Amino acid sequence: MISPSLWREIFKPGFIRLCNTAHKHGLKVFMHSCGKITEIIPDLIECGIDCFQFDQPKIHGIDKLAEYSGKVTFWCPADIQDTLQTRNEEIIERDVKELIEKLGRKGGGFIAGYYPDNEGIGLDPKWQDIACKAFVKYGYYRKKSNI
Repeated sequence: MISPSLWREIFKPGFIRLCNTAHKHGLKVFMHSCGKITEIIPDLIECGIDCFQFDQPKIHGIDKLAEYSGKVTFWCPADIQDTLQTRNEEIIERDVKELIEKLGRKGGGFIAGYYPDNEGIGLDPKWQDIACKAFVKYGYYRKKSNI
């Protein structure tokens, strides 16, 4: 736990160096966070983070994350603490559709995730299967043309 201002002072310079080095070698930088880092997301984008993996995207607010669509890619499953725990097919499908529509339609990109530890979150895998089917139903990708 660290305040955003102290994070900027202590850690931001290192993140800038890390991202610059990765990019210099043609690599993308993915960052996972289970914490509510909403206040430093703009700083992390400025540092050069290319993709955020959030297993609980709703803690930031989907509309808040959508403000960064087009600037960064998001890799998220249906929210593991909120959406999936409802065990409600309609809510899961609605929330998956919202993730795709708000985070993946402005050029920044959205990658549908699958949380790897159903047992750890006390969840029958069938609920993630419902989310996966919704990602397929509402998702899309653009195939690059060879022309």
